[in-house]
Amino acid sequence: EYVKAVPLGLTEPTEPTEPEVTVKEEKSFTDAISMVVGDISEVAGQAQVTIKEMTDETISMTLAVVGQEGAEYTASGFTKTVDTEKNRTTYTGTLNIEDEDYDVTALVYTDGVEKLYMVANGTEYNYVIGTNPDAPKVVSTLSFENVAYTTSYNGQGTANVTFTEMSDGTFPMTFVSDGFNVNAENLTKGTDEKGRTTYTGTAKRTDVEVTFNVKAVVYGEAAAQKLYMTMDTGAGFVVTVGEDPDAVTPVPEIEGTVVEGSVDFAATGSKFEW
Repeated sequence: EYVKAVPLGLTEPTEPTEPEVTVKEEKSFTDAISMVVGDISEVAGQAQVTIKEMTDETISMTLAVVGQEGAEYTASGFTKTVDTEKNRTTYTGTLNIEDEDYDVTALVYTDGVEKLYMVANGTEYNYVIGTNPDAPKVVSTLSFENVAYTTSYNGQGTANVTFTEMSDGTFPMTFVSDGFNVNAENLTKGTDEKGRTTYTGTAKRTDVEVTFNVKAVVYGEAAAQKLYMTMDTGAGFVVTVGEDPDAVTPVPEIEGTVVEGSVDFAATGSKFEW
């Protein structure tokens, strides 16, 4: 046994300790969350997404569905890519939601304020949060409300028809009525020999697998434009919307009786003699 003599105030060296890991940067976004299966998208509520960048350079993400107890999912190991030209940051990784792994791509961009657009791809369906900043935007719309229509099967009603011009040069169309609805993803816009705007192409019913050939013409003064449109399946079912501006009204044949060099016009009650 021995006693070690040391100078007054001397402390024994200790093993180096790891620095405490803390949050370096945190971003949080709340926006609509939709469940997407194929071309069908259904809003499921609001979701809050929190992204944390730590001092040890790790990145974690938490997805919480607003108002649903226990619907909170967190994962780490995300990677970060910065696009300095567009001032955007992309985070990619995997998030386990209800025991299923989803491949996540989250884009943080600026549109006045910072916003999030996130897609989580699963095996059966996907989750989408926010608005895609690169999606085509509406340039203009041309709407006709309560336009009368008839069908070749003696159906009739009124419909709201809207033609939309998108920033990517496409022209979608919607036909909405109490009887059925029709959508066109991209019609061809043109001009006829009379200088009127035309739309042609194909459209589909939203309830059954039926495709129409669409021909539409917009006519009349700018302040009171009218629509004439036909939607033809090619199998006998035709939907006619509005009145044909080029329809030719047949001249009624006037019946008369020749009596002693004169004609009695029964239709007008007048008489011509020779």
